[in-house]
Amino acid sequence: MKVFYVTMAMFAAVVTITVVHINLVNSFSISGTEILARLDSAVEREDFAAANEEIYNFENLYQSRRGWFSVILDTHDLDKIELHIAKMRQFLELSAITEFYGEFVELRSTVNSLPHNEGVGFGTLF
Repeated sequence: MKVFYVTMAMFAAVVTITVVHINLVNSFSISGTEILARLDSAVEREDFAAANEEIYNFENLYQSRRGWFSVILDTHDLDKIELHIAKMRQFLELSAITEFYGEFVELRSTVNSLPHNEGVGFGTLF
């Protein structure tokens, strides 16, 4: 009977970790997309102070989940996110809008693809 309880506890732990992971990745994708939309709007208006604030907000969102992501996600994706953030800041300082948008599109693509790259979602569980 002890084996049954241990097995059920392990199963419950795996299910809980899976649900937490799905929730964190999906909420990061949704919140990150909203912040990036505001960043796009600020750059469109050429309001670079607001754009820097939105980059700061995105970086804070990313850093708050980085510990979990570093355990679960591919390191290549994490490196891409950090590199895009750094380059976007650099291009904003230089007012290089075309180059900024190149990095912006790549970052947005990476953020939107995270839930799909993981291959798990609530839709695949049920």
